[in-house]
Amino acid sequence: MKERRSQLRPHLNTIAYGVMGLTIITALIHFYISFQFADGSGFIFLLNGIGYLGLLGAIYLPIAFLARYRSLWCWCLLAYTALTVALWFFIGASDSSIAYVDKVVELVLIFLVWLEARRFSV
Repeated sequence: MKERRSQLRPHLNTIAYGVMGLTIITALIHFYISFQFADGSGFIFLLNGIGYLGLLGAIYLPIAFLARYRSLWCWCLLAYTALTVALWFFIGASDSSIAYVDKVVELVLIFLVWLEARRFSV
């Protein structure tokens, strides 16, 4: 039973903490941006932030049916982040400084999630 419980909780190393920190930062930035639109059009940013937190939970929460697929969840977070960056470039690139900070955070997040996916693949 103790061995089973340890399999549910991934070993948290520097990369894992980096993934968690950067994911939370980008989610918070998206939440902040979502409330900057008076006409309610910022709802997509709210959903984006929720998506980041949901995928982060899928990777690190000690839930048996999620833990089995940690590598897959990492690849989903990587693709989700890459799609967010691509859509920003093609649809809504703004000259807001927070948007550029967020893109740097997301690019570093992509790299760290790639490393994390490789770790869970072994």
